[in-house]
Amino acid sequence: MFFEGFSYLNSLNHLLNTIQPDEIYNFAAQSHVKVSFETPEYTSNTDGLGTLRLLEIIRNLNSNIKFYQASTSELFGNTPSPQNEN
Repeated sequence: MFFEGFSYLNSLNHLLNTIQPDEIYNFAAQSHVKVSFETPEYTSNTDGLGTLRLLEIIRNLNSNIKFYQASTSELFGNTPSPQNEN
């Protein structure tokens, strides 16, 4: 149970202000299709809102921070490894 007033955005903001990274790598994702349909709120919070929170903090903190969004290899469909944009 989170305490009253808990905010992921405030916690991430405090953390990134303290660390002041040059790069951020976001590997968080819900990529299991069945589970994503069983837990849509968790999936959207992890895949969508989590990324949005990080990007919003970067925009306000230091737009020179490099951001990498890993997402999922499932974006490429059923292709042999290694996948690429081509």
